[in-house]
Order: sequence, then structure tokens, then C-alpha cells
Amino acid sequence: MIDRALVRNGAVIRRYSGEKGWVVLEGGGKVSPPVLGYTNGNDKIVPVVEETNDTSTGNDIVTTRVETVEADRVLVVTTIRDMTAQELADRTTEQLDNATQQLGVDPALKALAQAVFEILNDVRTLSNQGPITKAQFVAWLRDRMT
Repeated sequence: MIDRALVRNGAVIRRYSGEKGWVVLEGGGKVSPPVLGYTNGNDKIVPVVEETNDTSTGNDIVTTRVETVEADRVLVVTTIRDMTAQELADRTTEQLDNATQQLGVDPALKALAQAVFEILNDVRTLSNQGPITKAQFVAWLRDRMT
């Protein structure tokens, strides 16, 4: 468990678990152990405080971590929330894009897609319908993936 940090000029330089480890100071010197409240010039040892805000209610979640260096501590806030409708839609679109791209990469999927495309157009011709383009076929496949 990381419970303290060496902070220099508003930035975390190193983290420590308890009073173990060496503190390498800005001027090049070293001190040990890293004791909370220790100050030397721009260097200071402060507590790391972790907070979690979990408002999630389902399985589709987003987790964000924000670290803020304050005057006397480092605050790490983890927020867990449900995905918005837009984030769910974007994730679905991304998954469909990835699946569609695999049709051109994976040789077996490429051959299978080509065969289905040809058969679909043969069936459309037999049904007195015009053939579809590859772009229309990809859109047709995407509709069936959802």
C-alpha cells in the first residue's frame, strides 16, 4: 500500500510504502526513512490519500483516476460510474468496426465473407433484385452483428 509520496515543486517524484526506502533529495543527497512531514528545500514527504466514488449500478462502467498534488497531501480520487448511452453506442460502433476490419485481415473470414457476398448476390438475382455493392454488403453484415 502506497501511503506517502515525495513531492517537489507540485509534482510527485516517488511513492513509498510506509517508512521504507531512500529519499533522493533535489540537491543530490539522500535520507532514509521517508517520514511524513519531512521537508528539505523544495522536497517534502506528504501522505497519499485515496478516495473512491462508486455510483455504478451495472456491468458497463467507466473508471477514472485523478491525482491532485495539494499543499499537504496527494489526493487520488477514483470515480466509477455507469457508461452513458453515447459511450455504449460508441463502444458498439468500435466493436463493429473492429469486426468489419477483420474481414479484410483474417484470410478465413475474408474467404467466407466473399462467398457469402457472391451467394447473396446470386439469390438477389434469382429473386429479380439487383446485386448489391461491397459497401452495401458490409452494411448488411454490420446490421446482423448487432
